[in-house]
Amino acid sequence: TIIGAWDGIICGPKHNELFYLHNLYLYCYNIGFFNDNNSDIGRMENVRCNPDYLAENRIVRYTDIQKRALYSWAFEHSTAFMLAKNDWGYQYNIYVKGHSCGFNFIHSRARSGNHAAMNGECTNVVLENCNTGIRIEQTKIAGIAFTNLRITTDRPSHAGIESVMPYHGVCQFLNTEIRGDYRYPLISAGSSLENMPGSLKFVNLKIGGYDSRRNYAVTVLSGSVTVQNGDFEEQKRHIFASQDIYSLSLLGCEYSGEPDFCIDAGADDRVQS
Repeated sequence: TIIGAWDGIICGPKHNELFYLHNLYLYCYNIGFFNDNNSDIGRMENVRCNPDYLAENRIVRYTDIQKRALYSWAFEHSTAFMLAKNDWGYQYNIYVKGHSCGFNFIHSRARSGNHAAMNGECTNVVLENCNTGIRIEQTKIAGIAFTNLRITTDRPSHAGIESVMPYHGVCQFLNTEIRGDYRYPLISAGSSLENMPGSLKFVNLKIGGYDSRRNYAVTVLSGSVTVQNGDFEEQKRHIFASQDIYSLSLLGCEYSGEPDFCIDAGADDRVQS
């Protein structure tokens, strides 16, 4: 158990290999786990990040006011996992609650070039009440795969999954649920460059619980998004796509009510549904 530190475990940016985190309970004010410049397989198994561990500890008792301040700080400032260059990282049975960001995939701080980021697999991941569940700034071209991912919130939050510039890798998601009051349940804003688009690919995606009076389930501002076997549970505002997208494919999806799309005129020829 590691609680109450500014940063928890830092591997990098100096060269490192073969880290292994197992049965770890963690809450740190800034970053729980940071990894960069890892040249061989790193692994995380049964890692749980939750400010409850600090708020409810029995060594230093927290008052109700102190607990509220802690939870507010965590939601606004704390990142559970910040992952940069890691060759074939494996994450299994991961739980994050109440952070500003669950996973933040970034470009290496130690190296340059298209290969200076992460590739790997994440399986059985639950992200609960995080302001942003997953933020993707960069991955390797080989990409990252998530299997059995659940992202939920019971409070107004920013995004379930978000890609941002200059992201131009690939992230694949198999069996994903995004549920709750997110401004952007799923938003793509990565690169739209030819031969280097930022791609998000989903098979078996379920989205619900967002405010369909104001927000869209899927917002594609740029980059490339593919959804196969999507289940859109709300009645309205399923898809928004701007004219700057690289591509959008919706294959075998089901919608509550009629499909409700807002597609910029300049993007019509890059949308398949």
